[in-house]
Amino acid sequence: TTPGGAGLSFEISNQFLRIIESAIEISEKCPDCSLDSSCYSCLRNYFNQSRHEHLQRRFALEVLKEMRDSFK
Repeated sequence: TTPGGAGLSFEISNQFLRIIESAIEISEKCPDCSLDSSCYSCLRNYFNQSRHEHLQRRFALEVLKEMRDSFK
């Protein structure tokens, strides 16, 4: 019953495959950058700004697809 508490964690675990598939779709179809880079529409945010130069959609897609495939 606490915001962001165990109930949220339980719901995330129930929807994890769907979350991964959504992340794959966002990473595959980002119209604002190439596979060899990233942007604020797909991977970048304020909290990872020190790593922006290292973030590439290509690598994110590899990891996400491996995660998805491990559920099958």
